[in-house]
Amino acid sequence: MTMMSALDEITGLLREILAARPGAASPDRTRSAPLGELEELELEAVATRADSRPRIAFFCPNEGLEGNFGNLPAELEARDCEVLWLYGTCSAWRRSNRSGKWLIVRDMARRIRGIDAIVTASVMDCLPPDTLHVLHDHLSFAHFDLEMHIAHLLATPQLVKRGYASRREMFEELSAFVAFLPFYDLVLTPSPAVTNLTCNALCLAGYAPPGCASDRVSSPEISHLVRVADYRPSVTVAETGYCKLDTPILRYADTPTQRLIVYAPTPNDPTGNKSSALWNQAIALNTHGRELLHALCDRFPDYRIVFKPYKDERRDLVERIREDCARYPNLEVDECGSDYWPLYARARLLVSDFSSTAYTFALGTGRPVVFFSPNEADLPEPVRNNTYCRHRSEAGRVATTVEALLQSCSDILEHYPEHLARSARFRDKHLINRGTASAAAAQAILQHLNASTAGISNGASPITLVKTA
Repeated sequence: MTMMSALDEITGLLREILAARPGAASPDRTRSAPLGELEELELEAVATRADSRPRIAFFCPNEGLEGNFGNLPAELEARDCEVLWLYGTCSAWRRSNRSGKWLIVRDMARRIRGIDAIVTASVMDCLPPDTLHVLHDHLSFAHFDLEMHIAHLLATPQLVKRGYASRREMFEELSAFVAFLPFYDLVLTPSPAVTNLTCNALCLAGYAPPGCASDRVSSPEISHLVRVADYRPSVTVAETGYCKLDTPILRYADTPTQRLIVYAPTPNDPTGNKSSALWNQAIALNTHGRELLHALCDRFPDYRIVFKPYKDERRDLVERIREDCARYPNLEVDECGSDYWPLYARARLLVSDFSSTAYTFALGTGRPVVFFSPNEADLPEPVRNNTYCRHRSEAGRVATTVEALLQSCSDILEHYPEHLARSARFRDKHLINRGTASAAAAQAILQHLNASTAGISNGASPITLVKTA
């Protein structure tokens, strides 16, 4: 789609949205208004309050993020909040059947007004200044790459303080997580590992938690690349658990497994977030994906082998695998995207590599995972010892060759009750706020807004970090 046709599509959809909102603008005005005026008319409509309830918006600039909030929106609605959905693409807006949905494109997010809190699933620097900024970390257990990277930066503060020539260089060497995390007032974390990582990242950005040694606090020289003047004076980190894990526990806990193996690998990321040498070693889909699927189909002909690509996976890869379905009658492609619990609930076993979905499956279902790592020997030692890698053998098996993966799958399926019990122990040990993470997250948001103290929270006490400079 050309730039002009994309703008034409946005213009047409904004006119459609405004026409469906009684009193938003007269039809004559919307028909003739240019794009900039249509954006402002929609922002006026967004800002209009129907009553005095807290207004909380979920911002989804791309389509892969909408499914990461779990039951949190419903929990907020149950606590008498008005929930809005802000979509960053025309296609996502059209596909959504939610009420209270709006199209927020270009620089509109920064100009939003009339809402009390905005929740995102990844860090960003384009949020409106006069509202509560909430980050719901989109990983269920641990970051694969950031843990080592942030530990290295803490040990070498001169790398943090040096000047960066461009945003790209800043993202590659400092990370978007460190640069953008201070734009948030409240960070909801799923696990102790992510809580610790978040606090360390804030130390790098110039924030100090209680008991943080002053020599660990840095202030990166990035004001020429990032609006550091808009950094929040303090950031609260609340360990509420992963909201998305409530669904399998509350809705699918009694779903019987089928003879079904799911392959859900780390995706190719068009945004460039996984372009590092480490991710190139970790992503196995490009080099081993089809071989792995063919081998699973041959070894387990009485099982359905399901390839579940990420929503934005490269179409050429997905289509080549789809073509293989004619050759392998037990192979299928399921493009359910983020709405994967109906599939996962029926799977006996999941095969992945270093995707966060591996732990999401393990914690959500209590069933085993086989982690495929063909470049295991080449991983840096700090990576092999990080939280993600260290716990793989608790959640299932690690295989470094296709043949070893097949053998691991065979062993697990032949001795399934034993491995199921082991996976259940992993879940019992590491799952925070089992079935109530969304309620704990809603409570944390409303407490921050001073709107309510109701709810359930069994996680660690919130930590507030204060900007030191």
